[in-house]
Amino acid sequence: MTNLTRFTLLAALAATGFAFAPTPEPSTATAGPSDLTCAIDVARSRDGVTLRPVVTTDRPLTGRYRLSVTSRGGGGGSDIDQSGEFEAYGTRTVLGTVSLGGGGSYEARLTVTVGGRRIECLERIGGAI
Repeated sequence: MTNLTRFTLLAALAATGFAFAPTPEPSTATAGPSDLTCAIDVARSRDGVTLRPVVTTDRPLTGRYRLSVTSRGGGGGSDIDQSGEFEAYGTRTVLGTVSLGGGGSYEARLTVTVGGRRIECLERIGGAI
């Protein structure tokens, strides 16, 4: 994209009221229990269950997460692992989504690591695994 094209695009966006805001850079500082929490949101539907691992922080930071889900039902079971890096900008951040079929029992464990410190959340759905 040439400078003239970039300028024309920015001018057109500004003319339509599009606002620009700088994106804060996440830090890699150690998070303590008071500034980082985790949760696993559970949404049930007639088709099954959707799990969303979530971190909430009061400041920008980066880290890694791992979501491990074990399911057991009449037709057998499964183990799902989902992991990766994340950036949170001082808000509630959804780290991923896992959809599971209806029925059965599920156990989901979210492990979040930031600056060498680790927190965990556990969610059980249905009976014992």
